[in-house]
Amino acid sequence: MITRAGAPGSSGRRLRPDEWYPAGDPVARARFVTLASGHRVRVVEAGDPSAPPVLLLHGWACSAYSFRFTLPALAAAGLHATAVDLLGHGQSDKPLATELYSADALTRQAAHLLDALDLGPVSIVGHSLGGGVALRLAASHPERVGRVAVINPANASAIPILRVARWLSPPAVAPLLPRLATRWLFGLVLRSVQGGNHGRYTARDVDEYWAPTQSPDFVSALRLLVHEYDWSPLAPDTLLTLHQPLLAILGDRDRLTPAADIERWLRDRYGGPVRVHRISAGHTVQEEAPAAVNAALVDFLAPAGRLERGEAHARGARSAASGGSGLDEPLDSDS
Repeated sequence: MITRAGAPGSSGRRLRPDEWYPAGDPVARARFVTLASGHRVRVVEAGDPSAPPVLLLHGWACSAYSFRFTLPALAAAGLHATAVDLLGHGQSDKPLATELYSADALTRQAAHLLDALDLGPVSIVGHSLGGGVALRLAASHPERVGRVAVINPANASAIPILRVARWLSPPAVAPLLPRLATRWLFGLVLRSVQGGNHGRYTARDVDEYWAPTQSPDFVSALRLLVHEYDWSPLAPDTLLTLHQPLLAILGDRDRLTPAADIERWLRDRYGGPVRVHRISAGHTVQEEAPAAVNAALVDFLAPAGRLERGEAHARGARSAASGGSGLDEPLDSDS
């Protein structure tokens, strides 16, 4: 089941903010930080603050909850992992200024978050929208980003459903959208993005994803992202400037960002060393197949693990042993 150990079932109401993840989690802890813009964002952390830092950026309509399996695994591997509720999401501020949801604005916000957290060179993990932001941050601030791991990233392939989403949400219907954000609809969306072979989202999972709708500005912010963020694949000139080691974790059953298209994009355009790790899962692969994803991330990010194994020779045997498809295909050495 796609949930966290010990999580209670649905209460039939929206969770209070004090009930949201990581409430009751013995490993993770939450706090708020203020960006240079004055906006407050919530971060969820796990691990020793003095350990090598990893920043995790979630996808559209998600929150730090989407990394509930990832945070403890990275902490146990000797890393300080921090997942953020991006602006407009989770318990972070939800301003409705159009200019705050462009690709450049989200990239600046990620850089300001590094400042607010006082992080030096950092590894970045990004899922979906967060994967696109991670790549943009690595391009615009190469001195601040050491390694990049993307999970079914945006800005790596065409997203056919985007045209439909924009057509269904013109300015005239924007005021009505918060009323349509029912718990049933969120459950439907969650079921539609998973790969279908790793269990189902639980009632608690739906509650966590639905909880931010208690602020009507949440749905409004999601609409702004659909219309204002540049979802198109990054320009080849931008990708060729990237030299950070890159891990791409791709769900073979992802219907939003097809794995084959992303792998082809990486082969043709990325300037640095790349490793591709494909898993039989859907778009939310880190939630559907957490053991396989965590093994791949630790293998790529954890300093002790890299020294022990000689990471340039890592192959898919570890993926198969941890529940993945075994399709670990390095496109280049990242030593």
